[in-house]
Amino acid sequence: MSSRSVISIFAATVLLTGCGDLNSSIWRKHLSAKRKEEAKEHWDVVRGGVKLQLARQNLEAGRLADAEKILVQAVALSPKDPQAFLLLAKLRLEQGQLADARQAINKATSLAPASPEIAYLSGVIAQRYGDLEMAAEFYTAAAGRSPNVVDYVLAQAETLVALDRPIDALALVESRISDFDTSAAMQMLAARICRTVGLRQPAVDHCREALQLSPDDQLTAADCGQIFVWARKYSDAISTLKPLLPAEGSAGKTPPSKRPGILVGAGSIRRGLASAYLGLNRSAEAMNCLKPVLADPEVDSASLVLCARAALNVEDRQVADRALALLRARAEVTPETRLLEGYLAFLQEDYPAAFEAANQAAKLDKRLVPALCLKGRSAQAMGKLDEARIAYASALALDPNAPISASRVAELVPGPHCVGESGSQCITPTPNDEHDRRGRFAP
Repeated sequence: MSSRSVISIFAATVLLTGCGDLNSSIWRKHLSAKRKEEAKEHWDVVRGGVKLQLARQNLEAGRLADAEKILVQAVALSPKDPQAFLLLAKLRLEQGQLADARQAINKATSLAPASPEIAYLSGVIAQRYGDLEMAAEFYTAAAGRSPNVVDYVLAQAETLVALDRPIDALALVESRISDFDTSAAMQMLAARICRTVGLRQPAVDHCREALQLSPDDQLTAADCGQIFVWARKYSDAISTLKPLLPAEGSAGKTPPSKRPGILVGAGSIRRGLASAYLGLNRSAEAMNCLKPVLADPEVDSASLVLCARAALNVEDRQVADRALALLRARAEVTPETRLLEGYLAFLQEDYPAAFEAANQAAKLDKRLVPALCLKGRSAQAMGKLDEARIAYASALALDPNAPISASRVAELVPGPHCVGESGSQCITPTPNDEHDRRGRFAP
């Protein structure tokens, strides 16, 4: 029997019996000092590998204290194993010990300088330190050493975006996207970068691909829905976002998406869906979508603004007043909120209040064309036709295609009939053009 067989038999015996005493008479009898040292190293590697696996399982389960205890033992048993220091770096990251994580990953790099996984984690640590240039170098190295790992390519491209190099990031993703034709994450990254650089149709195309690849992922659907709204693909946005709304009476969150630890917020879904409805002039559906947020004490201001807009478009004064009251309670005075208050006052035929609110909105934002239009309509309703002309002219100077201003200016041209004492044309404040009927108060 060869000496290697003897070592294997005794190693197996130790494993089976649990005996770890390498100074027993059996070892002394059959092995030389050198052989005993080699056998001990081999045994330590075996034990270290087992402990490393146990530590990894504890880390993945979130049992950090148990993982640390076992991992310290694994490192002591296998001080030349780069995987032990790689796992130690991951543990230190989870514990928020960034300096220790960097020390561990540097040790792992010295033991296995060509490892793509170690290069990737080095990039993560560099990014945590805010060194994006160094992170990009590490991610590029990881992707170069293991080009078929999608996470490495994604990290490389995302870091380029963070470095304000979206064109380079898009070129990288487009060059590699065919290599990962089943990756919804690659399609979504491409869609987000396209949005960043203003490429609407390519962004939409990538979103549609992502939805086909990952039809049950709510996070993907939520992201795609928002991109569809941005790209003015309102029908796509509605069909994507509407199924994500929580059931009536449920909490304000949708169920977890397929990616662990992520909840898709119902608030952003409602805003996106309402924006899509408004984009299609379906204001009643937009208002009904947003009405539940009025009972939510944590409702965001953007949802209240959209709700008020939709309610005003369908002349639901009660809902509009409730949304605006919640905004006023927050003391949030913006050009848009003042404009919406002016629209509500106009609906209530309080034309002086409408004029004043529109005037304040126009002062807060001198390029807010709808505020000038409302100012003109309010002045017109009060018979202040010179002020109406000035407001309409100012609106047309900013936007020659402003439909309300154009139609009102035409009405204010003096005619041979219906002339008052001042020579101004008699008019009524009731809107009569198609634009007013379809979306009369949309800012």
